[in-house]
Amino acid sequence: MLEYTYQYNTHYNPSAPFVDVKLSISPHNNQVIEAYAQIDTGSDVSAVPLALIHQIGAGKQREQQMISMSGRPERVEIFELFITIADHPIVVDVIGLPHLREVVIGRDILNHFTITIDGLSQATSIPAG
Repeated sequence: MLEYTYQYNTHYNPSAPFVDVKLSISPHNNQVIEAYAQIDTGSDVSAVPLALIHQIGAGKQREQQMISMSGRPERVEIFELFITIADHPIVVDVIGLPHLREVVIGRDILNHFTITIDGLSQATSIPAG
């Protein structure tokens, strides 16, 4: 079985699991952005920098309130994106955040995959789609 393996990002201390992703607004859209995304098993939802969302031309689906990491309510914009990880394309609603520097993959996406996060080897593995 083919498996994708990604090395941890060592620019973080401690190092962190990241994967390569492709973002688009539809499976047939030629406007695809490749990004390096942090895996965050503690995040309920996934988030994408607004700059990347605007680059691929995604339209806002809705706004809703969420509780941020600080525990305060925050109004956020929700966008529907096609995200491909390890040749697995999925459609998911993501939060667009203006201050975010990189894509964050939360449990809303992670729960679609069998992922091995191996801290000792500093690597993340995902079977191919």
